[in-house]
Amino acid sequence: MGLGQSDFELLLSNEQAVTTTALCEAPHDLGPLTAGNTTRNLGALGDIWLMIICREAVTSGGGSATVTFTLESDSTSAMSSATTHLTTVAIGQATLINNYVVIKTPVPNEDYEEWIGVRYTVGSGPLTAGKFTAFLGTQPFVLKQHSHALDFA
Repeated sequence: MGLGQSDFELLLSNEQAVTTTALCEAPHDLGPLTAGNTTRNLGALGDIWLMIICREAVTSGGGSATVTFTLESDSTSAMSSATTHLTTVAIGQATLINNYVVIKTPVPNEDYEEWIGVRYTVGSGPLTAGKFTAFLGTQPFVLKQHSHALDFA
């Protein structure tokens, strides 16, 4: 099913364990494009938010690992020749603790190919621990105090 205004949350990764550079576990098919089109503008749907949360603290053997997060789209689910729409800075493992909000931002108002996903790029790895949850939603979330649950504002 394609992303539409009624979608509240579109899960791309659910506590995905990341040790080396990896694509999210569930890239999403935005649906077939009309004849002759190769992209679509997600901004036409209103605010679509990208949210990524560290769900298990990142560790590595050397202690200096980083992770860079990218929002990408491609014409195939393998996302092997993806277009990058958003990139974070390289975030150090000391920052990537449990429930750290990596990013919470509207997706860039750009043209996206049929498949959309998040890539985790590990620098100075491999990681020995670290899990991430990534999703798209129509409103930002609030991480409840003293809870592992996500609530939507």
